[in-house]
Amino acid sequence: MPDTSASEVVHDKPPQWFHSNVPATHLDAFEELPISGFANIRIPDGADCEQLRLPGTLAVTESFDVGDDLLDIAESVEHPLVDYSGQPKGQSFRSMVSKTWGRMAGSSVWLEKYGVYLTVSRVYFYDKGVRHWPVISFIRAQIHDASWNHLKGYKLEWQGETITFPRALDIPIPYDNGGAFYGPEDPRIAIEEGVPDAEPVVIFNMVEDPKTKVRSMHTFRPFSNYTTKLYIERSTANMAEKNWSPFFIPPVNATVERKYPNHYIHFLYDYHPLKVLRCHLANGACSWAYQQDFPAAYYKAHKHNDTGGVMRGGTNFVPINVQNRLGLSSFVGFPRTHTDAGCGNEAIYRPELMVLTTNGTHFWVDYSSQALDFGHSLLTHAQIEDACDSGRILLANSITRIDDVNGRDETTVFFTVADSTVQVARIRGIRQLVQELPQFNSLSWQESDIQWNLNVTRDVMECSIQSATDYAWANTTPAQIEERRKKEQVEEEKKKAAAEEEKKKLKEDKELVAQKDAMG
Repeated sequence: MPDTSASEVVHDKPPQWFHSNVPATHLDAFEELPISGFANIRIPDGADCEQLRLPGTLAVTESFDVGDDLLDIAESVEHPLVDYSGQPKGQSFRSMVSKTWGRMAGSSVWLEKYGVYLTVSRVYFYDKGVRHWPVISFIRAQIHDASWNHLKGYKLEWQGETITFPRALDIPIPYDNGGAFYGPEDPRIAIEEGVPDAEPVVIFNMVEDPKTKVRSMHTFRPFSNYTTKLYIERSTANMAEKNWSPFFIPPVNATVERKYPNHYIHFLYDYHPLKVLRCHLANGACSWAYQQDFPAAYYKAHKHNDTGGVMRGGTNFVPINVQNRLGLSSFVGFPRTHTDAGCGNEAIYRPELMVLTTNGTHFWVDYSSQALDFGHSLLTHAQIEDACDSGRILLANSITRIDDVNGRDETTVFFTVADSTVQVARIRGIRQLVQELPQFNSLSWQESDIQWNLNVTRDVMECSIQSATDYAWANTTPAQIEERRKKEQVEEEKKKAAAEEEKKKLKEDKELVAQKDAMG
């Protein structure tokens, strides 16, 4: 048995540059957050970004870390690829855990029936001392109370079954002994709101075949232990599928009570142009619910400076009730932009607030914000000053809930900074911002408005992506870029030296074996 007798506990403590934890009960102080975005409003003869720009204000709390016990994780996971034999001798098991296990990408849903949060995160094992080169990943599930206290040993009763948390989800993992990056990655969790005793859906991507390295999207039901691979019908599979943003479409008539869970879940597959999938939860078959198409003439006439950037999946999308929009369903989410501007070979990732709307047959973007960093809620002063620092990777992973009770208008969101934290912040004012969009203040919405919405969606998206490139250049200087280049060069030289040393050692080992064989 590994040595676990010492009294200290190994936690996935955030790096030194991260804030100290802030108890959820103290998160009543909201800092004002000016926000600027692009609204899908009717502009004759096309729109430039300034014509679509709409300023607003949100408020955000200081974030806090939702931690876990890495020692408990390591002791609870058994797998052939979790192998400590290559670690330095003479250290305790506790010490090895701190150097071989990591955690990131938290996502959570509120279970109304139980009054708790179900939180999932990616935990991973690495054996060469490099955190970003894991051998295998797992999904860890925890239960937290309304104040984000971890309820260790919590027993959840669901349809006659008792499920104890925390635990690693029982997901079958294809693997072999000669690779890496096996197991589920980028977990997201979603739940159908307003359905009695609905079972959450965990969404992730995973290598499905160790030989081909094909990576596919999957769903997992955490109470019934049911795994499903998702596939797009009548379509050739890509080598890597990831970044699908999940959402459930509620009944158009808000007064209709849905007594049984929906058999289908939707995914925002691509953002520019919009592509939406509809997938069956039982068999994983997906078909296109919508694929946006722009006339060639429109593409030629409306071109924004969005080069160097792309928008990809981020959080789930959750329904938001908006007045004066009968016959439509609207959702809010936080996708992310990836831009190579500003930091040499290092990309900058930033989330954007988006409002997605559908009439059941078409989908369009009613609003998308500029690139957001949420001020000092998530990043330190140094990270804000230098966008190429450790905070260059800032991702929104999950919208946990929108609390509209008694006019609170508070949204709980999970974030990850530098691929190494699980942070939560509360944002106030999203519903009010959406309700005050110019197109949502009109007395009615007509089917004839669809083409306007679809055309301007492209402008909104390109302006939002362009804002990420503008953000990158505005938050970096030539001196910072040159310093980053020098650091990259030093790191590259270290890697080459390490590779040469490893090559030399292998050669010496082979020579030693040959000498022993020659001596009989």
